[in-house]
Amino acid sequence: MLQTQQLKTKKTILLVALCAALSGAAHAQPVAHTATLQDSRTTLAFDRFAKTLAENLVQSSDYISVQYALIDLDTIVVSGQVGENVKPLNHETVYGIGSVSKMFAAASVMKLAETNALNLDTPIYRYLPDFTMADPRYKRITARMLLNHSAGLRGDDYVNDALISGDNSTDGYDNFLAILSTQELNADPGAYSVYCNSCFTLSEKLVERVSGKSFTQYITDTFLRPLGMTHSSTPENASATADYAYFKPEDQSTYWPWIHYNVIASGGINSTAEDMASFARVFMQNGAGILSENSLAQMQAAEYRRGLWPAEADDSGNYGLGWDSVKLYPFNDLRMQALAKGGDITSHHASLVVLPQHNMAAVVLSTGGSSSLNQQLATKLLLQALATKGIATTTLVEKNFPVLAGVIMPQQLASYAGEYAHSDGRLTITISQSGELNVYVPDTDVQSFQYAGNQGFVSPDRRTRIEFVDVANGRTYLWVRRYSTHPFLGQTATSEFQAQKLQPSPLNATTKEAWAARNGVRYYPVKLVYNSERFLTGLPPEEVHVTKDFEGYWGAKRIRNANSAISEVQIPGQAGRETQLATFETRDSKEYLHLNDDVLISQQSITALTPDIQHVEIASDGLATWFGLTPATAGYALQITVPDKGAYAIYDGEANNLHYSVVDGSAPITLPAQGALVLAGLPGTTFQIRMVKN
Repeated sequence: MLQTQQLKTKKTILLVALCAALSGAAHAQPVAHTATLQDSRTTLAFDRFAKTLAENLVQSSDYISVQYALIDLDTIVVSGQVGENVKPLNHETVYGIGSVSKMFAAASVMKLAETNALNLDTPIYRYLPDFTMADPRYKRITARMLLNHSAGLRGDDYVNDALISGDNSTDGYDNFLAILSTQELNADPGAYSVYCNSCFTLSEKLVERVSGKSFTQYITDTFLRPLGMTHSSTPENASATADYAYFKPEDQSTYWPWIHYNVIASGGINSTAEDMASFARVFMQNGAGILSENSLAQMQAAEYRRGLWPAEADDSGNYGLGWDSVKLYPFNDLRMQALAKGGDITSHHASLVVLPQHNMAAVVLSTGGSSSLNQQLATKLLLQALATKGIATTTLVEKNFPVLAGVIMPQQLASYAGEYAHSDGRLTITISQSGELNVYVPDTDVQSFQYAGNQGFVSPDRRTRIEFVDVANGRTYLWVRRYSTHPFLGQTATSEFQAQKLQPSPLNATTKEAWAARNGVRYYPVKLVYNSERFLTGLPPEEVHVTKDFEGYWGAKRIRNANSAISEVQIPGQAGRETQLATFETRDSKEYLHLNDDVLISQQSITALTPDIQHVEIASDGLATWFGLTPATAGYALQITVPDKGAYAIYDGEANNLHYSVVDGSAPITLPAQGALVLAGLPGTTFQIRMVKN
């Protein structure tokens, strides 16, 4: 039975956060569980320490609220919360844990493997015969590859995975295998590990098929109920009376509604810091006993080394089975293994850090902020706990990169200048003969580095080092290592391939003309259900940008012909995640863009809103209807009668959300001079529109 020993924090304070990453390399050694933190004087001091850190964070970052807990063996020795919420925060306030949900999927697969219900290295199509893809390599995908992110999938979950509470449709998840059946892989299964949400949605399907239970029921029976996690749930069994932590944007006075994430194993579980501290016992050496020692050892092993990866360095991203990191910095400098998993959804962020050989863990959940800063706070709590128990942590020192005096850059390094890409976009690198390297990223300041010896370039503050790596797959990677120091949370480290060098891809005249006609054109999403989170958060449309100075690419996507482009970067870690296949089609004289499972319409195919448009019916395909807003209707008062399971949203010229009926109701709104109106609902849904000139 989990014991709780705590002093509850009741003071509410506004929280905010910087984005940072933690890392490390570990030499795990089993240790005896010596002193504990469970006497009252120690607990009181630790509570003051944790609360002070949280309060300092409140005053310097973009958090709304934060909740934290630290567990020592089977006892929660510190637990608290600070910030704002609709109702006063307490230890039972529920947060979305985002991708920390993946640890439930990983643990579920391992539990099924223990019973021989499945084998980690058997192709999963043998358990999921209806899993197919438009790529024969899918038959090589195993459960291990799903859990270590190396399956080769493009990585997107389905489009309507995040829904505002009230109509919890699971149509997208139910059709997930059908969506995969039309896709090709981005890489050979097992070639390298790259963060992959779809891998864990597929794991959810695997757990359900092999166990014969829904994923929600399986984790309830296997983890939630045995561990006493009474405040944890999924969208399938969420309590209507639960005390949720709500998010409020910094520039708004009202809180957002609760969001259901219906990719449960990928990011849809809701919980509290204390419940998640209880769950952390599953992964401790002397923990809950739910998983075998062999399963735990396999999950904590260096799975990232199975494929392409940078050389060993201080780092926070080095995958195990489920884990983001199995050698978290700075614990590696203490010759101690630390495991970490973070989660980020739009408004909630989470971090779980476990010291398995020391039987301790820390959990930090938040609205606003980031999982990386949550992870720093969890790390700081654990380092303080170690010191309190008499384990030396004073050997930790801040690090930077050396600069050798008087070195001259080898001129062959200048050949690495050129265009580089990650899955989100492009950057340009220039290298002078004097050894100055500049990185140009659109809409950001130029970053400068100087040659520092040993084939590397270092930033002026000596906290970042860049090298170029040629690998056996014929690609060249930009390897970036970085140390970052937070004023009161300490130092973090990252090491990753951040971009891949691109090769020119000349276009023929027909293809060049087709893409030139699209240059600068925006495309608006139409495949969204009426209560999609994306209507609430704003809809920055996709915009085509092709340049003359480096022909043949739309951002990171290589143009294949007049109507398609594809992301071909193969980068391990985070920089190569969620690559896209883009195809264009013209239907009923309207141009549509397909980005994996998403569908978008060209702004040139959208009708301008006029006063004579008095009703709109959603077509039989269920696609949303968009209208452009122009100076001709600026200042008009717009009133729309909204049907059941229908909604509308209005955006300004920068795609910022001005009004969303699901949240703001259907009161009249004055139209801006530029922007867009979107109507979404079930096929056949009809909206009545009335416009009055003010």
